[in-house]
Amino acid sequence: MDEKAAAKGMKYLTLVYDIDRATVEYIADDRRQESLDGFFLGLSDKQLQGIEAVAMDMWPAYINSTLAHVPGAADKIVFDRFHIMKHMGVAVDTVRKKEHRELRAVGDDTLTGSKYVWLYAEENLPSRLRERPADPRPRAAGESPPRPCRARHWPPRRCRRRG
Repeated sequence: MDEKAAAKGMKYLTLVYDIDRATVEYIADDRRQESLDGFFLGLSDKQLQGIEAVAMDMWPAYINSTLAHVPGAADKIVFDRFHIMKHMGVAVDTVRKKEHRELRAVGDDTLTGSKYVWLYAEENLPSRLRERPADPRPRAAGESPPRPCRARHWPPRRCRRRG
């Protein structure tokens, strides 16, 4: 099941698909719990028992409707990959930011310019970000690594000043 924008201005439709048969089974106005309740109320007890899995996004109204009508729904709900990966990306970026702040507080710029290395899937990582070896240059005690240019060179290097 999913919602689709039907028009500008936050007008949505609730759609229920049968993935195996590639058919739309139900359409309702809005994306409220009551919108999906109508689908489940039209099914017999045998049909509800026969539901093996329910794929959906993480919209609470759809979760609540499914839990209210489908026996054993807690074990049958499958969240779509897009929404799972969105939450994972936010979590990874939150940890990266925290670690970066802590490292910079002690003069370590190791994570500077690495945001997209953490957020891209490996197969989608642009070639310019693929190889990120450690900066091998020796430093005097207490010396921090050079700050990279705006272009985020890797390994980091000092920018040449023009003119």
